[in-house]
Amino acid sequence: VGDGCTIGGVWQGLREMHHLGILPRLPRILGVQAEGCQPFITAWRDRSGLTPCAANTLADSIAVGHPRNFAKGMRAVTESGGAFVAVADEEILESITLMAREAGVFGEPAGVAGAAGVRRAVASGIIGRKESVALVITGNGLKDIQSAMRAAGSAITVKPAIDEVREAVMATAAS
Repeated sequence: VGDGCTIGGVWQGLREMHHLGILPRLPRILGVQAEGCQPFITAWRDRSGLTPCAANTLADSIAVGHPRNFAKGMRAVTESGGAFVAVADEEILESITLMAREAGVFGEPAGVAGAAGVRRAVASGIIGRKESVALVITGNGLKDIQSAMRAAGSAITVKPAIDEVREAVMATAAS
């Protein structure tokens, strides 16, 4: 969650789909912020209004210390009976490779912060291990190649020959 626009818009859409009978029930919304910038979490935890804060995270798309749509973002989580969690930048970086390997999705740090948040929410009991979850990946990894390289390590160089590609894939899969 950065400005609160996306989470608020998703909640509005889910409520409308429920009203139209498309969704049999409304889901709970999990808002995820970086530990270095968590104005929504602070307000939710303290049951207070917005207190702007510094933005210190590699996930620049959610590095918003003074959210423009604070009310809509907060309403999405509170009306749904959901929760907020904070994740460390290291967890966000781990989620870049996790989403690429497990789901074939190359997301940028803010885009995969939700995956890190789900892992954190499951570990803390906010989300049950058998519950279904839908992730909204909001940004492509090409937006932040430096973080992707930091997360994945050095590039593997192969000649344009299928045997070399196969060998590199097999070596990567084995590690």
